[in-house]
Amino acid sequence: MSIGVNYRAMRTHIVASFILVLAVSFVTPAPEAQKENSRDLIKCNGQPGDVELTYVQIRDNGHYAGKVDIDFIYPPEGEEANNAINCVMIKSMDDSGTATITSGELGETRMSIKLTSSFTKGATFTIQILGQPILYGNATPK
Repeated sequence: MSIGVNYRAMRTHIVASFILVLAVSFVTPAPEAQKENSRDLIKCNGQPGDVELTYVQIRDNGHYAGKVDIDFIYPPEGEEANNAINCVMIKSMDDSGTATITSGELGETRMSIKLTSSFTKGATFTIQILGQPILYGNATPK
């Protein structure tokens, strides 16, 4: 008894399988992208010579019936604003809060950030700001 092989059907099946694998690989995000927290706020225009201007962790345990709002100001009031801010990275460590820049932009010397928790939950954020000193020869602080 002879078993015939239908090479055309086998080739069609292999091609269809290959196309399916390609389609799935383009639709499925990379594992690194899946791990990124959608509540993180990262704005960067990094420049050569940037240094860490501040790194702080802020935590509030929350309140029974409400949200927590925290205003973070860089530089703290009373300190000179003599560093250009080139990168701001704010991460919600518990995936329950949001961060918004309320004043200031990249390239400026001052920035205000509002941190908000989810309803009845606390908030834990890390804030890292990178930049560099301004040379006052041609520029003035903003």
